[in-house]
Amino acid sequence: MKENILLISEDETFTVKGLVLKLTEAGMNVERCPFKIKEIEKYVADAEIFILYTDDELSQHADVLVYIKDVCIELSKNIALIGGRADKQIFDAIFPKEYIINFFARPLDMSFFMEEILNFALDNMEERKKSILVVDDDPVYGRMISNWMKDVYSVSMVTSGLQAIQWLAKNRADLILLDYAMPVTSGPEVLEMLKSEDYTKKIPVMFLTGVSDKESIATALNLGPQSYLLKTINKNGLLQKLRTFFQDK
Repeated sequence: MKENILLISEDETFTVKGLVLKLTEAGMNVERCPFKIKEIEKYVADAEIFILYTDDELSQHADVLVYIKDVCIELSKNIALIGGRADKQIFDAIFPKEYIINFFARPLDMSFFMEEILNFALDNMEERKKSILVVDDDPVYGRMISNWMKDVYSVSMVTSGLQAIQWLAKNRADLILLDYAMPVTSGPEVLEMLKSEDYTKKIPVMFLTGVSDKESIATALNLGPQSYLLKTINKNGLLQKLRTFFQDK
């Protein structure tokens, strides 16, 4: 996964070209545009990080700064500034601190800048990982598919419906993989419990099932899960199924 960066600078100077090159070499997707709202609007949806670079007075771009501030708040974007010392006061006065990555004074310490941006990007991507809860009374199978998914998703595992309810009371899940046939509380019973609670009723659920006959699958789907996964599925098949689900969603 690559982080999308929008570098905003009035001119494409030697330093700006160097920034684009360094960020690109580090695996980032970088776009550059001037301090013009109409140009910036083209990139705001995809950019996760804004980097402002200015050789002049930042105050000259007050309308752009207010626009970017609103975008950061509305879409939860983050921002860094490369500029003069006087620019930092303007920057800090406009942008809420929770959206600021850092301020980098000119002349730019490129090594420090790259370290800060890359560390932030890695943390940011980790936070944006989709969260999957695996609920299966077979810990061996649960651990196996959790290991398959852990490099792409944030994965947690429990071995009963009660543990799932307790976990979800304190944690967020973007998808639940739920064993259909569990002792004590079965998968369908757990699904019914999830649908009865306001904080869990909208979480998509996929049944994990070891049976593949059409009648059993039809029975499982009639209970209203998002989908089902056969336990015979391999790693590539599972990751493809999840990738398609999240892309469609």
